[in-house]
Amino acid sequence: MSIDKPYTDESRWGMTFAYTFTDAKQNRDIIEHYALDEPTIAQYPFIASNAAAKHRFVTSGTIRGPWQTTLGAKWVLATPIPHNDLGCYLPDGQVFATGSRCTPIAARPPDTFGLRDLDLQVTKNVDLGNAAALYVRLDLLNVFNNTNYADYVTNYGTTGVPPPNPVTFNQIGNILATPRTLKLQAGVRF
Repeated sequence: MSIDKPYTDESRWGMTFAYTFTDAKQNRDIIEHYALDEPTIAQYPFIASNAAAKHRFVTSGTIRGPWQTTLGAKWVLATPIPHNDLGCYLPDGQVFATGSRCTPIAARPPDTFGLRDLDLQVTKNVDLGNAAALYVRLDLLNVFNNTNYADYVTNYGTTGVPPPNPVTFNQIGNILATPRTLKLQAGVRF
């Protein structure tokens, strides 16, 4: 669902709001290409997909700034993407109906957000004539320096029932997007 008011030179502003709800199910991790461990596809239960966040909100805005500059902002919030794995949480000697001690499982970290990002930019265009323009753009990415973790730590236990939060973010692992970054660009468009 989205609402869009495009930027125009006449209005001197523009804004977008977009919300995406995803309730996708799959019977294996999106990076798995083959299902060869079990005799039939019926032995692969459907679990929450790790292809997208369940809730994602993106808003952006553009306004005309001083000295004929253009100022822009983009804010992204998303819930954590589910982690798909093989959960091997049965006590020794017990198996699932498939005969295996493990089963496909999807779990989300208990954090409210999996991605938080606010980016700002200012652009100055200089008309060079003959349909050519010089531009200079300054971006401040991840203004609040949010740490958006990409990796997971799992603990399914061995009691026969996974704990309430079997997946957490690995706080010493990789991150999504960028840390706070200042970027300067210049170029010619023609």
